[in-house]
This record gives sequence, C-alpha cells and structure tokens, in this order.
Amino acid sequence: MFAILHRALNEGATSLGKAQQRSASATALGAEPGRWRPVEQKKGEDGIPAASLPLRAGVVGAGDNLIALNRPPREDLPQTLSTTALDELFAGLDYHVVINTLEDGHNLTNEVWRTFLMVVALAILGEALLCMPPRREVAAVKNSAGFASPVPETVKSA
Repeated sequence: MFAILHRALNEGATSLGKAQQRSASATALGAEPGRWRPVEQKKGEDGIPAASLPLRAGVVGAGDNLIALNRPPREDLPQTLSTTALDELFAGLDYHVVINTLEDGHNLTNEVWRTFLMVVALAILGEALLCMPPRREVAAVKNSAGFASPVPETVKSA
C-alpha cells in the first residue's frame, strides 16, 4: 500500500504541486532546461551547463518551482558480462575468471557464520537464564472456611 500511495502522490504532484520528483534524463526538465538552476548554486558562481543539468542528480529550481532529479532506477540493476564478452574485452591479456558463490558447502564463510550463529544463540540463552527473577516461596494458609490457599510469605508473617 505504501508504494501505491507514494506513486499516486507523485502523479498528483506532477500536475498540482510546485515541487516534483523526476528521474534524471535528457527530457527531465522539459524543452527549456536553461531556465533551471541548481538550488545550491550561489550567485556569481559558474553553474553546470544547461545541456548536462537534466542528466545530474540534485535539486533544481526555476522561480517557485522545484524539481528533485534522482538517479534512474535502471542504474541500480546489476549487469553481468558473458564469457564471450569478457574474451573480447580482455583480448590479448592473461586473466582468470573466479566463479564462487556463498552457497558452496566448501566455503570457509559458511563455517564461520554457522559457528558465529551458534555462539550468539548460546549467549542469548545464557543471558535469559541469568536475567530470570528468583523463585518466590509460597506457603499455604488455611482461611476461615478451612480451605488452604497459597499466600506469599510476606503476608504470612504479618
């Protein structure tokens, strides 16, 4: 629900609000990127050229309007090269490709983590045992009806 609400608020802000959030791209600032200036730019300071401004992450403003330019989500997607692309890229160089995953059973990191988790679990159980309150002694006292009822020892002495 949070993601849906966030997207809906962003869609509404694009048409109604003075502050907007966009992904950095060549068309992020519209047809006139030259009218936008970085918010943190001081007067008299040479700014970023208007052509590269929509491609940089940051906050830009024009009058009362503000636009937060963020990195495009596709920049966070990991890209891998195939072995043929590596061969073409490193043609003429001597290189070795190491393929290893943490899921391998022979890996030292699995053994270290398994031992660490067992030690932590034992430490938590030990702490729980040390933090338990002492056991209270309860004495049985007969009431006026002749029934025995458990009464704490502090009440018995009174």
